[in-house]
Amino acid sequence: VVAVDENGTLAFHYAIPVKAVAAAMDELAEDFMEHVDAAKVVPMHFWKQYALIREYRSSLPAGERERILAVEHENQEMII
Repeated sequence: VVAVDENGTLAFHYAIPVKAVAAAMDELAEDFMEHVDAAKVVPMHFWKQYALIREYRSSLPAGERERILAVEHENQEMII
């Protein structure tokens, strides 16, 4: 997970094994979002299991959903 602040500066980064993420996505993400006030969050290291990101984003209210960037395929490029 990478967090970028309002100025585009890397604010935080950590990796969580995908099996742990699948089992506890809501709790892990809520904890991360609560402690890191990032403008944008880029989920990483999902080993091509992009549905996990879509499922989590769809469970959030609109204002929170936009903070987590939608990663949908390998080598995806984003402009932040």
